[in-house]
Amino acid sequence: ILGPSRRSSLVKIRNIIVHLARRHTELSYADIGRQLGGRDHTTIMHADRRLAEQRRTDVAVENALDELDRLVT
Repeated sequence: ILGPSRRSSLVKIRNIIVHLARRHTELSYADIGRQLGGRDHTTIMHADRRLAEQRRTDVAVENALDELDRLVT
């Protein structure tokens, strides 16, 4: 997850981590990027926007994120 791989499955996991970190912590994009292998804050912002778009267009993604949010809260 922290490495440089752009494999689709790892990108999805990172995007979910970004989502959870933004909603359930006070970490900045830069802080999250540092924790995810030194990624730039703009990469983290892109991940957050991309997952938000997927959530709006894919009911399965929306349901999965809602469940994760409930579990973390």
